[in-house]
Amino acid sequence: MIAVVGVRGTRACLDELPAWFRERGAGQVMLTASPEAEPLYVCLGFVHKPDPTMILKL
Repeated sequence: MIAVVGVRGTRACLDELPAWFRERGAGQVMLTASPEAEPLYVCLGFVHKPDPTMILKL
């Protein structure tokens, strides 16, 4: 079953991801964001790299 969580639910899930990655020993998270999602990732602490990816240092 796929649940539709909406914007608030999506933000809540994304807020928990850095801790999830840290618990598993990750030192950083890299992603390529769509133009629409980029502001959300910036709010979460991701920064731009010289290429199109964004990075969050844990």
